[in-house]
Formats: sequence, C-alpha cells, structure tokens
Amino acid sequence: MYQWKRYLLFLPIFVIINCREIKTENPKKAYGYWTKSHPNDQLNIIHGNYWQSAHWSLEYKIYLEIDSNPDWWKEFKKVNNLIIDTSRTNESDFWEKPEWFNPAESSIKYKENSDFDQGSRYFKDPLNGKIFIYEIQL
Repeated sequence: MYQWKRYLLFLPIFVIINCREIKTENPKKAYGYWTKSHPNDQLNIIHGNYWQSAHWSLEYKIYLEIDSNPDWWKEFKKVNNLIIDTSRTNESDFWEKPEWFNPAESSIKYKENSDFDQGSRYFKDPLNGKIFIYEIQL
C-alpha cells in the first residue's frame, strides 16, 4: 500500500514536467520533433514549423518544405498510405500557414487513404521535386 502512495505522490510532478508546449520555426528541429529522428542525406529540409500541445495526447501541426530524391518520396507515400486527393478544395487557403508554405499550381495533392481524415495534406511538385507537408493530429 505504501508503494502505491509513493507513485501517487510523484504523478503530479511527472505530469507537470511532461506537459509543455513545443513550438519551433527551425526546419531541422521541426523535422526532428515530428519524426523523432534527424533528416538523412536524402533530405534537404528547406522550411519548417512545428507546434505540439502541452496536452498529454500530443496534438501537433507540422509544416515542411522538403527537397528530396524520388526514392524518399516513394517510400514516404508507401509508409503513410498516401493517395492522390482529387477534391477540388484547396485546404491550404483555410489554414493559418506560414508565408513560405505555397505549393506550386503544378503540385499533386495527396492525402492519407483512411476514413479518419483530419485534414493533413501532402503536395509534390513533379516539375522541381519539392514537397510540402501539412500534417495535423488533434
């Protein structure tokens, strides 16, 4: 019984320490918070913004502009189960996006192939290979 009370005593301290908002406009840090890893040699992280709530559910929003090789994009699409988004709505007109987040008109818009769509969108420009990522988890 005493052991249980000790854990209960440290629970508020654990919650306070782990409940802090994270916010950065540093591209490499944004990528790192999002993936929990460092970018590899295949990626050039041009711009990035990351926000994570202080809430235990780890709500976040990420904006990235990436220059990568075709193999990275192919693997990213596969792992994230992305399909071409055929909707005509330009969701990025409704986001509070950074100034630099402007996918070209020639970009192909992708979304996750899932019934649970929170609005994350991925844009790939076939002309210059640039990738714009907007991902949200609420």
